Amino acid sequence: PIRVTSGPAIAVKSDSSGTLPPRVKSSGTVIRTISWSDGKGDNIAIFSATSTSKQKGDITFLTRSIFVDVFAGKDGKLKKVRTIKEVVSRCEYDISNDFLDTSVGVTDLDNNGIGELTFAYRTACRSDVSPADMKVLVLEGGKKYILRGLTSIPGEVENDFKPDFKGAPESFLAHATKV
Repeated sequence: PIRVTSGPAIAVKSDSSGTLPPRVKSSGTVIRTISWSDGKGDNIAIFSATSTSKQKGDITFLTRSIFVDVFAGKDGKLKKVRTIKEVVSRCEYDISNDFLDTSVGVTDLDNNGIGELTFAYRTACRSDVSPADMKVLVLEGGKKYILRGLTSIPGEVENDFKPDFKGAPESFLAHATKV
């Protein structure tokens, strides 16, 4: 499901077919796309992933990469404005590197007519129930704002997230914290 919090100028469309507009390429196998129009034109975010494994003796090492490629433009002429990439490599245990579907959304929190894309993902290579790394990102145009922290383990105190929202409106951090 996609969470949409938008003003009247932003219409959002989610697609999991893997079909991309002409001259738009993903960094991996397409999981889903999110497209919207705002005051600057048309936008598309492509969520994708790659996975590989290598055998070394008796051990299988796994690598999983996830990507978000963001394109923007007008009149069908889209140019890449940002790529987010996260890699978990050489993992011989249980590997996690996945988007949290319920975190994906488009907003216009600062009411400037430009959409903000929000999404979260968690990463880990572990053989137990220890916390995973977790990141919540808010992208507006080419700008990136991020919360970094750890997932919590049931019954334990929640971990603090470290924000990197310098220059962002206060509403961006409040929204990311809520997500």
